[in-house]
Amino acid sequence: MAVSILEGFDYGGNLPNFSRDLFETVADMVAFSEDYLPPVFECNVQENGKRYRYNVSNSVDPELGKWREASSGDADLSNYYTKKEIDENIIEPLEEKVDANAENIGDLSTLEVATWTDLVTAVNGLYNSLLSSITYTVESSKKILRLTYRNSETKDIDISAIVGEVKLSELSDVDSLNVLDGNVLAYDNASSKFKPKDLKLGELLQTAKDYTDEQIAESEKASAMDCDEKPVYDDATGEITYISQGVTYHTKDTNTWFYYKTADTVVQTRWINGVEFTIDLSNINLDDYVKTNKVAAEYTGDDSEDKTKVATLKCLDDLKGIISDLLADKVNVSDIVDNLTSTDTDKPLSANQGKELKDLIDGLEEDKLSIQQDEELKGKIPVVGEDGKLTFQEGSSTAENVSYENENYPLQTNVKKALDAIWAKLDYVKPEITSFTMDPATTEYEVGQEVTEIDFAWTYNKDVTSQSLSDVSLTDEKDRSAKWTGSLKTTKTFTLSCGDGENSASATKTISFKNKIYWGSAAIPEEFNSAFILGLSKNQFATSYKGKYNVTVGSGEYAFVCCPASWNMPNICKIGGFGTDLVNVGEFSFTNASGGTSSYKIVRTTHEGLGAIEMLFE
Repeated sequence: MAVSILEGFDYGGNLPNFSRDLFETVADMVAFSEDYLPPVFECNVQENGKRYRYNVSNSVDPELGKWREASSGDADLSNYYTKKEIDENIIEPLEEKVDANAENIGDLSTLEVATWTDLVTAVNGLYNSLLSSITYTVESSKKILRLTYRNSETKDIDISAIVGEVKLSELSDVDSLNVLDGNVLAYDNASSKFKPKDLKLGELLQTAKDYTDEQIAESEKASAMDCDEKPVYDDATGEITYISQGVTYHTKDTNTWFYYKTADTVVQTRWINGVEFTIDLSNINLDDYVKTNKVAAEYTGDDSEDKTKVATLKCLDDLKGIISDLLADKVNVSDIVDNLTSTDTDKPLSANQGKELKDLIDGLEEDKLSIQQDEELKGKIPVVGEDGKLTFQEGSSTAENVSYENENYPLQTNVKKALDAIWAKLDYVKPEITSFTMDPATTEYEVGQEVTEIDFAWTYNKDVTSQSLSDVSLTDEKDRSAKWTGSLKTTKTFTLSCGDGENSASATKTISFKNKIYWGSAAIPEEFNSAFILGLSKNQFATSYKGKYNVTVGSGEYAFVCCPASWNMPNICKIGGFGTDLVNVGEFSFTNASGGTSSYKIVRTTHEGLGAIEMLFE
């Protein structure tokens, strides 16, 4: 069943769309299995830059099999018209059409023909052939349209019958001072005379043909650019150079109208397919337009911003949002409380109640207790007796001498102890391990390797009361480094732990021993062994066969992938997005570069010489 693709693939890499589209050598192409080719198929060969066509109906050639060279040089002209066929089947019938149209057009030697429309109609049909250009010339007093075909053949058509001679003396209102052969007369409103204008008929006809509805539609999509002067178009590169606000720019974007002033006249210019379009906009004043660098897109309230910029709708919307937020935080008059009895916790107090509070405080200030200062009171502390009277007694005024009682905290017997306990809680910081390193820092080793010693170092954010490190003896809680010694060949995790009596923290370092997966391009060896696997060009640590493996498969070679047999690697992968069967070479005892031994499975591609491919195992 065919797969229907509604839209084309978008691939921008430097590889062929499909591996069979490009073979490295002719031998690779001929060796490619016919079981994987359609009845007719074409491809390119890198070694000679030629294109070849396979046809299942071809006889078997000793060198090319059923392939044949599809071109000699740059093009296969076998299906093109011959010159004789062009003359008989295309040129002569079209000449008859031109003559027939000429009869309908009339005599173009008179001024009664105001436009080129009829002449364009006469030759437009020629564009349905294999033309590459039309040029106009005068040879031996003949008016010639020279048709050049894509195979470089030319055909001259004498159009003297429809383009006659006109003597200037026969015309009125003609400025004849500078009229040359081949000029076209155009009416000049300023002088009320016909003046010469140098036009090439071939270019005019070509232009008339090329100005299509599609180009008009494209012009309606164009953007605008304000320029200091007329841009310059480079015919060779298609690049446009323009200056805007004193800065020079380069672009190949032909979807832009460039606006500029010429002699105080506003003009817009654009190039479509290398053809210049220039429009006079003398009734438009660009000074009334706002340049993009004079537009403010966002409002921040920063005083350094240029206040002469024009605000966009988004900028105004930002300002509206800021005003709305400010209004949301305002105090409503109806919410102000003018009494000291309200229990509301989210309403403001009035200025009147503030004055009443001030009056009460002032009254208390007047009624405050007046204590006589006397040398006799030195070293004594004020004490309120049971009768409510204040007296001075011997004693210290420190918090340690002030008793404190709370049945929930029986140990806090005075104010000093209670305050010290509070500050200890407020200043408390949980212990953290701020760094934990090891030397060597390697965490992954190949199966077969051995680690015999590791130097550890660490730091905390505070002093701790206890700490420990896996399989390492620490002197006390002050140690911040230690050495582990032993023999390590399997995965192990070292854990550092610490505590301060209330909380604890930990950190780990894991050292693992892993197998590798190997892949690359090679010819089929006489024997599959450890040397063959180690000789493949690429390898990496892995715990599964799943992944993408890129390899360039040369002529006479296959793509190989080797991994531990315990991973159960399948005999199929995706190449170029399509499921591809692989050859299971078998399982072999493999000794890696570190001396580790495991059972490995090896698979390879069915075909050799596949070029650059990506093997995807899912």
